[in-house]
Amino acid sequence: MHDVMFRFLSEMTALAGARPADIDDLVQDTSEASAAPGEVVEPNGPVAVMSGGLQVRDESGRSIDMVGTGEFWVPTPGHTATAMSATTFLLLPDHAIDLAWEGDAGRAVLSEWQRTEGHDLRLVSRLVSEVMTPPLVVGGHIAAQAVAEAMTLEASTAALVTGGEHLGIVTDRDFRARMVAVGRDSSGPVRDIATFPVTTIESNALLVTALEAMVSSGVKHLPVLSGARPVGMLTDSDLFGTINESPVAIHNAIRSARTPAALAEVYSSMPRIIGRLLAEGMEGLAISRLLANFAESVTDRAIEWTTDELGPAPGPFAWVAFGSLARREPALLPDQDHALVTPDGTGHESWYAGLGSGVTDILELVGYPRCNGGVMASEPEWRAEERAWDDRWVSYLLDASPDHLLKSQIVFDSRVIAGDPLLADSFASLRSRARGAGPFLTLLAKHAADFRPPLGFMGRLQTDRGGDHAGTFDLKAGAVLPIVQFARIHALAIDAPVVDTIGRLEAAAAAGEVSAELTSMLIEGYELATTIRLEHQISRWRAGEEPDNRIDPEELTSWRRMGIREVFKAIKSAQESLALNFQSGLVSG
Repeated sequence: MHDVMFRFLSEMTALAGARPADIDDLVQDTSEASAAPGEVVEPNGPVAVMSGGLQVRDESGRSIDMVGTGEFWVPTPGHTATAMSATTFLLLPDHAIDLAWEGDAGRAVLSEWQRTEGHDLRLVSRLVSEVMTPPLVVGGHIAAQAVAEAMTLEASTAALVTGGEHLGIVTDRDFRARMVAVGRDSSGPVRDIATFPVTTIESNALLVTALEAMVSSGVKHLPVLSGARPVGMLTDSDLFGTINESPVAIHNAIRSARTPAALAEVYSSMPRIIGRLLAEGMEGLAISRLLANFAESVTDRAIEWTTDELGPAPGPFAWVAFGSLARREPALLPDQDHALVTPDGTGHESWYAGLGSGVTDILELVGYPRCNGGVMASEPEWRAEERAWDDRWVSYLLDASPDHLLKSQIVFDSRVIAGDPLLADSFASLRSRARGAGPFLTLLAKHAADFRPPLGFMGRLQTDRGGDHAGTFDLKAGAVLPIVQFARIHALAIDAPVVDTIGRLEAAAAAGEVSAELTSMLIEGYELATTIRLEHQISRWRAGEEPDNRIDPEELTSWRRMGIREVFKAIKSAQESLALNFQSGLVSG
């Protein structure tokens, strides 16, 4: 029995950091026990479940956790555990508590989650070279009619066109739109109807990378290169078959919708697509980038329709996105957060007000809720001339009131998604100015500590005890926001120009502001939290419920429960280091 216990404990993730000698010492004082289904288990010390599972309840009898096979549990006074099925477990000595979750144990949990749940499915594990088909390559001087015949013979929907400075492509749609529809002579060279240059992908890229390229470029065909040599063709049907609801098809339908109502109808199928991508194993952050592309395309159409109604723009403008859309990390249907920058001294406020209101109305019709805080270009406060924005940033840094702290965090995550980016230079300058405002960063760091990860005694997941959300925890407040804020503050301290959370964490690590180990844990944790959040929101959408961020631990797999606990522990360490580094307003640089 000694060997069986030793092997089991050695393979437990909670004890991944323990030395073999430590495991051997544990076994000397460990005994085995069992419980029938429904039997209450009342151990006096830590427990390791070998088979079956335990349901943990608090003093009121409310279920707060499940301990599955291979998991470690330390009883809390007043809590009880009931066997969910025939369960075998080990009664461990108290010093097992000192060994649990030490060393590389936390990393092991997140790595195992990625191996088993995030990296072994089609889109995220297979290479473009495994799916691509041989390309049809023609010279640009070849007659269009001859190329069309070759495409028919090869059953190809596109051909690569060479002979120019760049590689080009001609598709069956090009023949219809650029030759047949306009009566062009088919004996002319195919280069006259081809597209140059063309978006390409490397043969050793992952399929998920190809999907992102297709959606961001709005194309259904990707020529595949090995170096500079074309070696294949990848189409959206190679990724998704012949369905009409691929991400590429949805993106193109957004661009071709004729009315806001038609766009809303197209967009209503978007959650179905996201659910399918999650089932394919696509990671949460990759899906968030697709959602950001969708949102930007919807915004472009809303601006186009609104300007058609208002008449030509009286001058340039910049449409600025805030928050998760600016970071390209939105959830399923994020609230609207945007602003409008107009040139100094041009007037025409009524036209710009109409633009702000019209775009906001269309976005709401499509499915993006209005911001409860009113951070929208439809509101006068978030629609101003260039100089007025600059004056506002100065006041934010000089007077760090609670209101200014809140609004500055919104603006620190900003990106121009339509219009003239130069008009919004002051938004980026606010981030640069913050670097020299040590006391301001100190206050931001203190504010970040308000979002505590939901961890209880011995690192157990802590859920709400009562109210409408009893038995759940807020994943956005407990994981997403703390990591975003930690990354933002460190990026401001070193004046890193990036806006996305992963980029900010990597920049902070490269500058020596954050350890490589903590950075890796936070990046992996952010990915896990984003994936769980999206899956939960899709689940609620399918059930006809409003998507939210409330997670029931019982609905998570054992790996994910262990993984999210490790994320929360990493966040706690990050917040402690944040408080230490910024407690005196001292920042690097």
